[in-house]
Amino acid sequence: VENRNMSGGVANGNIISTPADLTQWIKLLITGKAGIAQQYVAMMMDCTIPEKSEFCYGLGLYKYRLFGYGHTGGTDGFLSFMTYDPDHDVSTTVFFTLYNGNDIIGEFTRSYFMVLDAKALLGFTSD
Repeated sequence: VENRNMSGGVANGNIISTPADLTQWIKLLITGKAGIAQQYVAMMMDCTIPEKSEFCYGLGLYKYRLFGYGHTGGTDGFLSFMTYDPDHDVSTTVFFTLYNGNDIIGEFTRSYFMVLDAKALLGFTSD
């Protein structure tokens, strides 16, 4: 919705975008080509995934064991999940409608599996 003012939800980023744009953006960010100083990108990527976890959180980015780096987001019945895996040079972004607003954790868990499926469709396997 192009006329939606996201200023009330400051953490939403105040952007209107597409999956293709987000897919390109996350790769540019992680590869240091988004106009952000590499020292700050390094801080965003600086986290170690605990042994019994699938992810950790750096400075504004998650590091996912199977996907590389990225973030989730959502508003008004929609959720998104974008990642860039520098080891395989593959970006994935999924947008989807919120199915169960009473189970946000379950919704994001489903998005995790959507990204796995997207990578598999692209011919990438989980290491």
